[in-house]
Amino acid sequence: MKNQKFTQFLSCATMFAIMSSMTACGEKDSNGGNNNTERPVQTADELITNSYASESIDTVPEDIQDIRNIAYSPADDVYYCNAYVGNSYDNIIYSISSDFSTFTPMNIELDESKENYINAMNVLSDGGFAVFINEISYGDLPPIDYDDTTIDWENFDWAPYEEAREETYIYRMYDKDGKMTSSVNLQYESGEQYDYVSGYYGFSDGSSVCYSESQGFVKFDKDGKSSVLGKADDIQWVDSIGSDSDGNLLVSGYGNEEGYIFAKYDLENKSVSEKFEYENNIYNSQNCIIRGVGDYSFFVLGDKALSGYNKNTKQFDEIVNWLDSDISNVTAVIVDKDMQISIIENAQGGYREGVSFSRLKKRDPSELANQQIITVGMLYNNENINSKVAEFNKSNKDYRIRTVDYSQYDNEENEYTGSVQQLNQDLISGKAPDIIVSSGNLNMQSLASKGVFADLYNFIDKDSELNRESFVPNILELSECDGKLVSIPVSFNMQTLAGKTKYVGEKQNWTVDDMISAYENRPKEDMGFSINDYKTNMFYMAFYANLNSHIDYKNKTFTYDKAELVKLLEFINQFEEEPDWNDEAVTLEQQSEWDDYQTSMIKDKYLIYDAGIYDFRSYHELLAGTFANEPVTLAGYPSADGSGVKLLWSDSVFSIVSNSANKDACWNFIRQFLTEDYQSPSDDGNGNNNIWSFPVNQKAFDKLAEQSKSPRFWIDPETGKKTEYETTFWAGDKEIKIGDCTDEEIAQVKDLINNIKTASNYYDSGLYKICEEETGAFFKGDKSAEETADLMINRISIYIAEKG
Repeated sequence: MKNQKFTQFLSCATMFAIMSSMTACGEKDSNGGNNNTERPVQTADELITNSYASESIDTVPEDIQDIRNIAYSPADDVYYCNAYVGNSYDNIIYSISSDFSTFTPMNIELDESKENYINAMNVLSDGGFAVFINEISYGDLPPIDYDDTTIDWENFDWAPYEEAREETYIYRMYDKDGKMTSSVNLQYESGEQYDYVSGYYGFSDGSSVCYSESQGFVKFDKDGKSSVLGKADDIQWVDSIGSDSDGNLLVSGYGNEEGYIFAKYDLENKSVSEKFEYENNIYNSQNCIIRGVGDYSFFVLGDKALSGYNKNTKQFDEIVNWLDSDISNVTAVIVDKDMQISIIENAQGGYREGVSFSRLKKRDPSELANQQIITVGMLYNNENINSKVAEFNKSNKDYRIRTVDYSQYDNEENEYTGSVQQLNQDLISGKAPDIIVSSGNLNMQSLASKGVFADLYNFIDKDSELNRESFVPNILELSECDGKLVSIPVSFNMQTLAGKTKYVGEKQNWTVDDMISAYENRPKEDMGFSINDYKTNMFYMAFYANLNSHIDYKNKTFTYDKAELVKLLEFINQFEEEPDWNDEAVTLEQQSEWDDYQTSMIKDKYLIYDAGIYDFRSYHELLAGTFANEPVTLAGYPSADGSGVKLLWSDSVFSIVSNSANKDACWNFIRQFLTEDYQSPSDDGNGNNNIWSFPVNQKAFDKLAEQSKSPRFWIDPETGKKTEYETTFWAGDKEIKIGDCTDEEIAQVKDLINNIKTASNYYDSGLYKICEEETGAFFKGDKSAEETADLMINRISIYIAEKG
C-alpha cells in the first residue's frame, strides 16, 4: 500500500460571525437594573463537589516527554503506556507497576531499518497488550534521521524519498513480559488515495478493528485480511474506539443528528446497539474512553470531570470534578481495580515539555470551610483560564474559584445564543458570577447603563505594579462606558478593508459614497469588489459592521439616514446572490478562487482585500506579500464618522460584577492575565503560548514590536543552537522572501491603533435577524429599497427602545 495516510484524523470547524461596534455608554437606568447590594459570602464547603487532592508520583523517568496512551490491565495488575522519550520521535512502551514504583521499558522489536510509529495501544482482556505500528520504508535509501543537526533541511531533496516511500501497517500482541506473541500485516485497501484513520482497537484473538474516513469500520481477522463493514447510519465520524468492562466495543465521535456521542457498537450486526447521553465536552479524544471497574461500565475523560457510566442507574456519575480538585491539562486518567484514580498532566510549557503523574485522594469538605468562593462565568470553556484557576486555588488559602460554563445553555433550538441570553439574565437579576469572561459577546453599552459592572479603574489605580500607562493607548478608552472601565481585554487585533491606493485613493476610513465611487471607477469591468462580494456579505460588511455606531443605548434611539441606506441597498443589489454551497460544481469553483486568493490583489482580480492584522508581522505580510509592496490604503468599513478600521478583542475580556462581595480578590485573579510576564513573547522564538495577537500590556507590546524587526529563529532543545530563517510569502506555488518589519511599519501600526474609534466586539442576534429578514425580501424583489429602508429603521428603533 503506497502513499496511504493511515494516521489519526483531527477535525476542526471554522466559525464566522459579523460583529457590531461599541461606542460610549449611557448612565445607569433609573427605572430598574442591577441590584447593587453585595451578595452574601459563600464558602467552598457549601459548593465544592467531588473534590480530590493530588499526590505527585516522583518515580517517573525524567526523559518521558509525552504520554500518547496509557491503560490499566486488570489481568496483569500493571499499567502499560506508550511514551515519547527525550527529544526523539521514537515511541517506547513501558510496563508500570501498580504502585508506580517501577517503569520498565519493553523491547517490542521494531525494525530499525524503517521509520516506526506506534499509532495506538490497548490492553488485552486475558493479559498483555497490543499495538498498531506504522512502518515506513524508502527502498534502498536509509531512514531519515530527523535529529541530525548537520542536515541542510532547507535544501534537502525529498523527491527520491517520496518516490520510494512504502507504508505497512501492523497489529502486534505482546505478553506481560514484552514477548511478541503475534504479528499481523494489516491488508487494508483505502477507498481514497489519502485516507484518515481515527480509531484502532485490538482483540486477544489477533483480530482488530479501525475506523477510516473513506470506508467506515474495517475489521481485520487474525491473518490481517480486511472486511469493510462500512459506516453506521447514525455516526458521522469516530474519534476513538475502546471497550467497557464486559469487553463490548465502544466508540466516541460525532453523530449525524446530534453532537458528540458515545455508543456501543455491534460489529456483527454492523450497527449501534446502544447510545449514551453525555453532556460535557471531551478533553482528549484519543484517551477519552477508559475501561470501567466495579459499578461502572466505563469512564469518560471530559473537560469538566471524570465521569463514570453507572451500570445500575444507566446514567453518568461525576467522579472527579477537575477544577474543584485544582487540576488542569489532564491528558490521561487511569482507574485500577480498587477505584484508585491516577492522572497524567501535561507540563505548563505544552506538548513534549514533560509530564507529571499524580494519585488522587478524596477531599474532606471540612478542609474547605474557611475559603470564600469566587465564581468565574465564561461563555465558553477556556483552558488558559482553567489553568490559572487551578494555580490560584492551589496557592490561595482565603479564596477559591469556581467556574460556570455558560455554553451549556447553547443549543440548536436557540441558535446557540442561549449562553449570552442566560448570562444577560443573570447579570440584570443580580445573580451573575463575580467575574465575567465575555470574549466580547455582551452588549456592554446596555448592561453598563444598568450598573451591573464595577469600575476597573478603581483596582488599576491602586495596583502595586499596573497603572493606566501599563496598557496600549486607546485600549482602555475603547473599553470605557461613561468614563468607567467596565471591561478589559487580554489581547486584540484589527480588521479592515485594504486596497491599492491607485484604485481606492489615499483616504482612510471610507464613507458609503467613497466605497461606491471607488467601485464604479475601478480600472476594469471584470475586477470584483472582493472574493465574498455576494449581496448578503456586502450588506453586512457595509451596514451591519457599523450598525452600533448609530445606536444610543442611553436614550434608546437609533439614527440612520434613510437616503444613505436606500443608496447602499441599491448599490449592493447589483451583486450576485450567494450560491448554493451544496452544489459540488460551485464549491469546486469557489475552492479554485480561494487557492488563487493569495495572488489576487497582485493580479488586480479584486478591488478590496478583507484584512485581519493580528500582529506586526501580519501587517508587514499584508504590505510586502499580499500587495507586493505597492502603496496600500486601509479604507476601513464604510462609515459616516471615520470609524471604519476596527479593533477586535481576540481573547478573553474580563469584567467584575458590581455586587460581588470579593472585588479585590477578583482583581487579583484578573490582573495576572495583564502583566508583562504573561503577555510578553518568549525569548526562544516560539512566540507566546498565552496569547496569539497584539498584547494589551504596553511593555509586552513593545517587545513584540522589537522582535518583529528581526528574523524568526528556532533553538535546538539539545544543543541550544539558534537558527534563523527568513520570512516568506507564498504567491501560488512561488515562495517569495519578504524580510521583516521595518521601523516605518511599526510606527504605522501604532498610529493606526491609537486612532481607531470603535471596537467591534458585540453581536446581537435580534438585530441580525431584523436585517436578515428585511434585506432578504428586498434581494428577492418583494420590496423596494425605500420600503426596506423604512421597515429596517422602524424595526431597529422599536427593538432598541424595548430592549435597550
